[in-house]
Amino acid sequence: MTDSEQDENPSTPTTAERVQQLEQALQFTRDAFRATQQELVESRRQLVESRQQLHSAIGELNRVRGERDTLPSDLQQTLQELQEKTDFILAATGEGICEFDSDSRLTFMNAAAARMLGREANEAVGKTVSEIFGFECRSVTELNAGDCAAADVSKEGFARRNPRDTLVRADGTSFPVELVISLEYPSRSGQTGSIVVIRDTTETIRTHQEIERQQQRIRLIADSVPALVSYVGPDMRYRFVNKRYCEYFNLKREEIVGKHVRELVTLGAFDQAAPRIRRALAGETVHYELIVPRHDGTPFFASVTYTPEIVENTVLGVVAIVVDMTALKEAENRYERAAAGTGDGIFDWDIESPQFYGSPRFWLKLGQPDHDPMATLDEYFQGVHPEDLDNYRIQLQKLIAGEIESLEFEHRYFVTDNVCEWFLTRGRIGLDSTQRRRFFSGSIRKISDRKQLEIQLREELRKRDIFLAMLSHELRNPVNALMLAAQLGLTVNLSVTEMSECMETIDSQARLLRRLLDDLLDLSRLNYNKLNLRKSRFNVCRVVQDAISALQAKAESKSVALKVTAMNEGLFVDADRDRIMQCILNLITNAIKYTSAGGNVEVSLEADEGKLEISVADDGIGMSEQTLATAFEMFSQANPLAAGSEGGLGLGLALVSTICQLHGGTVTAESEGLGRGSTLRITLPGVVASFDDQMPSGSMVESTYSPIRPQIRRILLIDDLPTGRAMLARCLTANGFEVMEAETGENGIELARKNRPDVVIADIGLPDISGFDVARRLRQHPETRHLPLFALTGYGQESDLLKSKGAGFNLHLTKPVDLSAMLLALAGEYPDAP
Repeated sequence: MTDSEQDENPSTPTTAERVQQLEQALQFTRDAFRATQQELVESRRQLVESRQQLHSAIGELNRVRGERDTLPSDLQQTLQELQEKTDFILAATGEGICEFDSDSRLTFMNAAAARMLGREANEAVGKTVSEIFGFECRSVTELNAGDCAAADVSKEGFARRNPRDTLVRADGTSFPVELVISLEYPSRSGQTGSIVVIRDTTETIRTHQEIERQQQRIRLIADSVPALVSYVGPDMRYRFVNKRYCEYFNLKREEIVGKHVRELVTLGAFDQAAPRIRRALAGETVHYELIVPRHDGTPFFASVTYTPEIVENTVLGVVAIVVDMTALKEAENRYERAAAGTGDGIFDWDIESPQFYGSPRFWLKLGQPDHDPMATLDEYFQGVHPEDLDNYRIQLQKLIAGEIESLEFEHRYFVTDNVCEWFLTRGRIGLDSTQRRRFFSGSIRKISDRKQLEIQLREELRKRDIFLAMLSHELRNPVNALMLAAQLGLTVNLSVTEMSECMETIDSQARLLRRLLDDLLDLSRLNYNKLNLRKSRFNVCRVVQDAISALQAKAESKSVALKVTAMNEGLFVDADRDRIMQCILNLITNAIKYTSAGGNVEVSLEADEGKLEISVADDGIGMSEQTLATAFEMFSQANPLAAGSEGGLGLGLALVSTICQLHGGTVTAESEGLGRGSTLRITLPGVVASFDDQMPSGSMVESTYSPIRPQIRRILLIDDLPTGRAMLARCLTANGFEVMEAETGENGIELARKNRPDVVIADIGLPDISGFDVARRLRQHPETRHLPLFALTGYGQESDLLKSKGAGFNLHLTKPVDLSAMLLALAGEYPDAP
């Protein structure tokens, strides 16, 4: 586990905490073991002394008991007193004492033995060893011989059985005991007998079990510590090693314990360790670091600590803890490389002092490459922007107080006296050895570029919101007029003139909606850089004249004079005629829109040094410097309120700029200020004096229209929308065509084969098969292979046109359909099939 993971999971003990737990457990176990050992030694000594005294007293008592009658009265009195003292000792002792005769029958049992065995002493007299102790044994001699080893026979003639023997009480319960047996002992009857001393070992066993549990706990803790833990005695031989130690040397525990340190570690490591172990054996705690090779040759970076075990001013041994720091060192190196790779500057501040450290990269980022890494916090704060400094200090105080876990603060910093950059400061509070919040450490990163992008993004979002508001406005106006005209025609009996006016309103507003849709499609093409050009050579003068003619009525309706100041009629250019027309219309429309009644709009066409220049000047509201700076950006309008109902979407000039750039030209805007008019100028390269001059090879675009077309009278219309299909069929019928209708693609194919129409007009999005499939299947059939096919669809992207052409359509018409364009196509003005 890395340090960062330990920080995120406080419940997981660190290596230092585990080592501390291990040392505490070792100390506790050593203290408990020594105390228990001392108790056992003292108890054993007292037991031996008591047994010896008791043995002597009973032996002497029994010896003289038989001579009582022959003794003088005073000696008999003394003997009686001795008997009473002996009985008192036997009754007071905590150990059970049983006397057996030569036949191994009980002759005496003291109170402790009766209590242990759950028997009445008087009732037990005369019972056999087996009856008294609850297990099969024919005699005390057999009892003595059963489990006693030769080493257990003491010089006083006692024999000690296994301390985990089990005796059975009268109620059937059992308990562990240690039995001490004396054979050939003069009994109370004067005959040779035996004495069995019973010692209840329940508490002793519990103590030993607790010691074993503590030792197991020590082993568990030691094995869980991610370090090599060992204990060596004054002779430098191993007494204990943990699991990690065994794994490192690839040996079992029993193969290590007992060996000398120099038998296990490498010679170089021992040369470094030996003098330090001796210092630890002298009572000093020693810490050092070293790099040694592993068995596989890889480097092992070790942090070693020797802690002496001192009892009563005597060093009993040394606890050695070796922590593998290799991963940590590698992590530190990776962190340093990563920090250098990210370009971040690193800092560290001691909260309890003014001391502040900044890495060389830190000061370099702040524009102070020669700054001393060691500084003060105030020195660093001197460059923070005054508007950000107070908030920076507040956030830092919250971090120090523990109100926030980490700091992420964006602020400005003066890298020079006049240059201010944006920085992101990240940091956390670090703890010292006493777990106090002591250090603020982190990094800084320059984010000026990102902040600039954020500003641009916010501006784009602002423009988007403006655009959506304008779009809503532009859509509501024509839709409102359409609805009112339709409702008027449905609810009021209108005269022919009034009905004609309603129809004109519907037609004009529908055309306005179509222009809005075209603008939205152009917006999509602009965003995805899919605005393609279809170049051909054409006379620019005619295009300008057509544009002026198209907008003359609009200018007159506003009382604006639209005139030409200069016109070179012999200029040709290789360009996309429709797009150039779109640019000119946009410029003239804008000029009329922002010019008041009585104003003037002047158009000129000139050539200079091989470049074509189209200028549109007006004496309208003019442009401010800010408007000039953003005039060719999307959604930009000089004054939306001044434009009134003709505000538009703010896409016109952006589209003009893109079209000019695609042609290798430019568009510029000039104005002397608000109220002083504006001039917009398009410049295009590659102008020529005539249609044939300097004609590049292959640039002549041949007409794709057949000069003679068969007359079209019968039309098959395939569309799944009944309302739109019926309305278009009615329009075509009104213009003299015979119309057949089909709702599905399959039905349309069947009608085409049976009735052989002159042309097929098919929607693309049909319910069964697509219009593309209809075209392919009609082209594959011999009887319908040469039929003119028109696609009529709401899909109008460049890719849709290519799909239509690939499927075999002659013409791609987009909804809402322009009836005049359709009638022109039906008159024979359509391309040949691909």
